[in-house]
Amino acid sequence: MGMKALFVAKEEGISKTLQEKIKRLGINNDNLIITPSLPINYNDYDVLIIDSIQSADFDEKDLINFKAKYPNKAIILVGQVTKEGIYKGNKSIEHEVDIVIRVENGIATQEKGRFKASGSSIKIFDY
Repeated sequence: MGMKALFVAKEEGISKTLQEKIKRLGINNDNLIITPSLPINYNDYDVLIIDSIQSADFDEKDLINFKAKYPNKAIILVGQVTKEGIYKGNKSIEHEVDIVIRVENGIATQEKGRFKASGSSIKIFDY
């Protein structure tokens, strides 16, 4: 039995597009739960993924509260940027995370790292 993850799809919801992606990628795992809204309780999950923090109205205060209440849970936050690549919203949440990664044109680049210098990149998607 592996870790259980909750993917909160606030950006797309459980849309036809998301369902097609899940099918195309062959994602079929009982340990991955996909929901369109934030639950009240996270006790059943080891990992929480929120896409996106802007759509979920999840801010720095929410992250601090989450970390205090669930100190042994991992959380991955997805943030939106404009077409020009400018972050949408308040960047203060970056002070509460361990790493900030920008994904652009299939390349993931570390912009901030609590444990390692920034600038490392890796190709994660082929187009």
